[in-house]
Amino acid sequence: MFNINGRTVISAMICFVSGCTTAPPYLGAWVYEDADSYAGYAFDSEKTCRIVGGVKGGPGLLGGYCSYVRTQNTLTIDEVWDRSGVRQKLPQTFQFTYEAATDTMTLRSEGRELKLSRRSKLLGE
Repeated sequence: MFNINGRTVISAMICFVSGCTTAPPYLGAWVYEDADSYAGYAFDSEKTCRIVGGVKGGPGLLGGYCSYVRTQNTLTIDEVWDRSGVRQKLPQTFQFTYEAATDTMTLRSEGRELKLSRRSKLLGE
């Protein structure tokens, strides 16, 4: 237990003893949203992810799960599945590149590029 400026700091001691690490910056929820549509992707440390998307004013959100591989600051979704658990490989590549300077993620797929911003959670969670 440490006392700094009259405050007891236990968390610093716990981090020192247990070896605190910070989460990689690409983890968490990332969202693209425009006037007509919503797409969200949430990456976790287990190399799995969640996908949520839909058309605004439409019947609702569609969602599923995915797995990804990481190479430096690029994440590539390589497999998707729904609640049934049946997995399938994607016919095209979904690549996400984390950009530290702006704390954004860029999605590249089928010749398109979308800028995603960080959110605390995905829509529908």
